[in-house]
Amino acid sequence: MPGLFKAILLGAWLAAAPCGSFAAAPPPSPTPATVAALAPQATLGRGARAPFVEYEAENGLTNGEIIGPDRTFTTLAAEASGRRAVRLEGVGGYVEFVLDRPADAVSLRYALPDSPEGRGLEGEIALYADGVRLGALALTSRYGWFYGRYPFTNQPKDGRPHHFYDEARLRLARVLPAGTRVRFVVEKADGAAWRVLDLADFELVGPPARPPANAISILSFGADPTGNQESSGPFAAAIALGRRTGRPVWIAPGAYRVDGHILVDQVTLVGAGPWHSILKGRGVGVFGHAAPHGSRRVVLRDFAIVGEVDERVDEAKLAGVGGAMSQSTISNLWIQHTKGGLWFDGPMSGIRVRGLRLLDLTADGLNFHRDVSNATVEDTFVRNAGDDGLASWSQGQGNRGITFRRNTIIAPVLANGIAIYGGRDTVVEGNLVADTLTEGGGLHLGSRFKATPFGGKILLARNTAVRAGVMDPNWRTGVGALWLYALDGPIDGARIRVEDTDLIDSSYEAIQFIGKSIRGVSFTRVRIDGAGTYAVQLQSSGGATFAQVKARGLGIGGVYDCSSRFELVRARGNEGWDTTYRPAPGGQCAERR
Repeated sequence: MPGLFKAILLGAWLAAAPCGSFAAAPPPSPTPATVAALAPQATLGRGARAPFVEYEAENGLTNGEIIGPDRTFTTLAAEASGRRAVRLEGVGGYVEFVLDRPADAVSLRYALPDSPEGRGLEGEIALYADGVRLGALALTSRYGWFYGRYPFTNQPKDGRPHHFYDEARLRLARVLPAGTRVRFVVEKADGAAWRVLDLADFELVGPPARPPANAISILSFGADPTGNQESSGPFAAAIALGRRTGRPVWIAPGAYRVDGHILVDQVTLVGAGPWHSILKGRGVGVFGHAAPHGSRRVVLRDFAIVGEVDERVDEAKLAGVGGAMSQSTISNLWIQHTKGGLWFDGPMSGIRVRGLRLLDLTADGLNFHRDVSNATVEDTFVRNAGDDGLASWSQGQGNRGITFRRNTIIAPVLANGIAIYGGRDTVVEGNLVADTLTEGGGLHLGSRFKATPFGGKILLARNTAVRAGVMDPNWRTGVGALWLYALDGPIDGARIRVEDTDLIDSSYEAIQFIGKSIRGVSFTRVRIDGAGTYAVQLQSSGGATFAQVKARGLGIGGVYDCSSRFELVRARGNEGWDTTYRPAPGGQCAERR
C-alpha cells in the first residue's frame, strides 16, 4: 500500500502541473526571494551576508490557508517571518517553490501543534523536486510551545502559548538547478493535525572541507562520527594535544554526541562545515574557562552545535558557546536548540564573532555580559531567539568597545532585536531587525538590569528595523521600534547618535523615550516609513535633536508628548511629523505596572 499511495500522490501532483507535463510547460517563474519578508533591494546593504536564499511560504504555490498578517502575541502568524505563513491540514497539503539559483540543501521553518501534556508531537513532510521524491524532513514540536509568563513553562495549563516555530534541515542527494520546482507535501496522517510552514532557506553547501595541514583528528582518539557513542573524552584528549603542540584539532565529518561542555584554551577547533561536522547532545557546548582568568587565543570555526534544550532554566549553563575567550575568533558555526547561542562573562577582551547562524534558542542569541571589551559581532544571522537577539549587558562592570555590525535578527520571541544595556563606546551599524514579538523593540538602549551608565560615544548607524515594536502587556501601551529606557538611572553621560536609519512599518511608535532623564541624543537622516501610532513618543524628561527625520504613513500623528519636560529640538530637513498630541490635563502617561 505505501508504494501505491506514493504513486497515486505523485500522479495527482503531476496532473496539477501546467499542461500535465513538465516538458510541455513553459519555464516557471522563480518564487520571489526575500530578506525579512521584503524584496532584497529594500534592505540592500543592511544585515548579514548569509549563504542561503530565502523563500516565504505565502509567496509560493499552495493549496493551504495563508494565515496573517497578525501581530497579536500568542498567534502563529505573529511569530512568522513577515507575520504570514501557510497552514496545511490533511494529507496532500503542499507548498511549492521555484528556485532562482542552484541548491543542494534546505532548512524549513515550521510549526506543529503541541501534545496535550506539553511534550510535543512528531511528524514529517516530504520533499519533491520536479515530481521526484528526494526525501522527507522530520518535524517536531518538542522545542516549541512555551506557556505562561517569564521564565515560562512547558505546561499547557499555564496558558499564553508562544515560541511555536522550529527548523529542520536536509541535505539533498544532488544539486537542484535554478528553475527546479520544489514541493513540500504532507504524505501521510500522523499525530499532528496541522503543519504551518513559514519559509524555506535553500543553499549550495557542496562537499566537506579538507582538514588543515598538520591537524589532529578527533577520530584518532576514538570519537564516534555516528553519534552512537558519547565522544566527550576523545574531544578532550585531542584538544589537550592540540594545545600542547599548537596544532589544529580536526572535527571530521560526522554527527558526534557530546553531552556536556568541551573546554577550550589556546587551541583551534575546526570542522568540515556546519552541514558536515556536527556536535549534538543534551548540554552540548564549547566553553572557555570561567572568568576572571578565562581562555585565550581560541579559534572555533566550520561546525554545528545542536543541543536538546526544550525549556528555559536561567541558572543552567547551556549556551552553545560560553565562558570567557580573549583574543579569539569564532566563525561559520550553526548553533541550534541550546539555551543561548553564545553567552560570555567577562572580564575578556578581543573576540571576533562572524558568519554564525543562531536558531531556535530559549534565551539570547548572543550576550556580552559585564566587562567585555573590544568585541565585534558581524554577519551573524539570528532567528527565533527566546530573548534579545544580540545584547551587550554591562551588569555591574561596564562593557566598552563593542561593535555589532551587519547582522540580521528575525522574530526574537521575547525582548529586543539588539539591546545595549549600559557601557561605553558602542557601535551598532548596518544591522537588520524584524518582527519583534513581546516586551521589547527592534533597537534598544536601556539603563536597566543594574547596568553601568552609558558613556563615551554610542553610535547607531545605517540600521533597518522592520515591523518592530510591540504592545507591552505590562505597560499596556506600545514599545517603540527604536527605544531608550532610563529605568535605573538617567541616560545622560554619553553622546548618542542615531544616523541613516530606516524604521519600516513599526507596530506602534517608531521612536520612544521613557523613564528618567534622557539627554545627549541626536537623530540625523532617519526614515520612518509607516508607524502604527506616532513618529516619536515622549515619556521622559531630557532632550534630543532631530534633523532630516522624514516620516510618512503615521497611524495617528507626529509626536505623542506625555512629558512637558522633554525638549525636542527640530533642526533642518524634517518632514511629515509636525503634529503634537498631549494628554488632557489630569491624564496619566503609561507606566510599568
